[in-house]
Parts: sequence; structure tokens; C-alpha cells
Amino acid sequence: MAQLDTVWVLGDQLNRNVGALADRRPGECRVLLVTSEAKLDERRWHRQRLHLVLSAMAHFAEELRREGFEVDRRRASTLTAGLRDHRNDHEVGRVIAMEPMSWDGRVMLEDAEVELVANDQFL
Repeated sequence: MAQLDTVWVLGDQLNRNVGALADRRPGECRVLLVTSEAKLDERRWHRQRLHLVLSAMAHFAEELRREGFEVDRRRASTLTAGLRDHRNDHEVGRVIAMEPMSWDGRVMLEDAEVELVANDQFL
């Protein structure tokens, strides 16, 4: 199987029209969505807010699949573990993501050798 680039969409970036996903078409890339156990455990979430976030990720994944994208939606202990497992399970070219809103998130993605594109969510 040929290598495909992966567009990694973080949980607060669920929008088809921004970032690395905006100019991509089905067949050009694979989309990765990771639910991180560590992120879920790092603070006390209101039950309805947690449901909203997880439901939004599931619905976004399904929208992308209906559009024709291959979507890898997975749960992992951490975001980086999810990326590692994705790389182990697929022939991955580049991994591309939109810059996260947090400095820690940016450092994590850079350390994981993820190519970052400008965050254009709020333009």
C-alpha cells in the first residue's frame, strides 16, 4: 500500500474548512483523531461537556467518512501514543496538523515530528 500523508485533527479543531484539512480531498490523505485518556483524566469534566466533546469527534469522523476520507479514530493513553500506534498501523508519509492553541500542545507536536500549518480558526 502506498504511503499517505496523515492530517491529525485535534479535538478543538473539528472543522473541515480550516488548517491542514481545508485544501485536502478524499484519497489525498488519511485523517487521524485521537481520544487521549490522559487528556480526559487531567481535569474534572462536567459530564455533559465531556459527552459533547466526544460526540463532536465521533460526528466529525463520520462526516469525513461520508465525504470519502479514510479516518483513523482511536483511543490511546496519550495523544503521542495514539500517533505512535497510528504510524505502526499505517503506511504514513508526513503527519500534518494545524498549530494548537496551547504552547504545550505545539511542543508536543513538534517533538513528535509533526509538520505544523498556521492556525486559521479565528480569522
